[in-house]
Amino acid sequence: MDIVAVMPAFEPKDSLPGYVRQLADALAAPVVVVDDGSSVSRKAVFDKVAAMPGCRVLRHDVNRGKGVALKTALACVAREFPETAGVIAVDADGQHSIEDCRRLADAMLKGPRALYLGVRRFSLGSTPFRSWWGNRWTTLFFALLFQRWISDTQTGLRAFRREEIPFLLEIPGERYEYEMAMLAHSVRADLPIEMLPIRTIYDDGGGQSHFSPLIDTFRIYKALLSARFGRRVSSVSSPCISTH
Repeated sequence: MDIVAVMPAFEPKDSLPGYVRQLADALAAPVVVVDDGSSVSRKAVFDKVAAMPGCRVLRHDVNRGKGVALKTALACVAREFPETAGVIAVDADGQHSIEDCRRLADAMLKGPRALYLGVRRFSLGSTPFRSWWGNRWTTLFFALLFQRWISDTQTGLRAFRREEIPFLLEIPGERYEYEMAMLAHSVRADLPIEMLPIRTIYDDGGGQSHFSPLIDTFRIYKALLSARFGRRVSSVSSPCISTH
């Protein structure tokens, strides 16, 4: 087994099973989906995913945040897929094309040890202002703190070797700030970061963002400052994470 895909999901759209099926087929890989405390109305969606060969659905009884959901999935990969070479993390909203997921997975499997990012191209004319402004400012702030320019700090499409899982599990963060902390701690730990351009796809209006502009933005900047001036994450033991 070359790779396992992991996907945190909270209140997903009805299209999730079809997207998971396409992803599993394109990668020829298992997909571990974490239901992060979604409502009962979404149960049928997750049941369809769980019924697919090679797919796993783990559940949090309450919403615990994207960071915890990612860690739950990674802990599952470490336990149940010991032979896999790597992991690709994919968002559940369908905004990552299947072709880009496959390209990023191939790059990670064939390339050197690194954290691989699928980075979007942002232009003010074709990007919603809120997305353009948030990403540009966070990218600049990250560069000022860590002297590293990452063109899309908020991308959820990431791939890495299995050996990085213990390191990633130790990084603090429970919600959206975890992905930003992952970048910061990777830079501090001298884990190379490779960036591959991907398509920029925006929601068609069928879903809603669970990102809180005030609270989650505060958490993100707090996580960056903590990673810059706090404890360096370099070596870890394997934590025990619940997968209700």
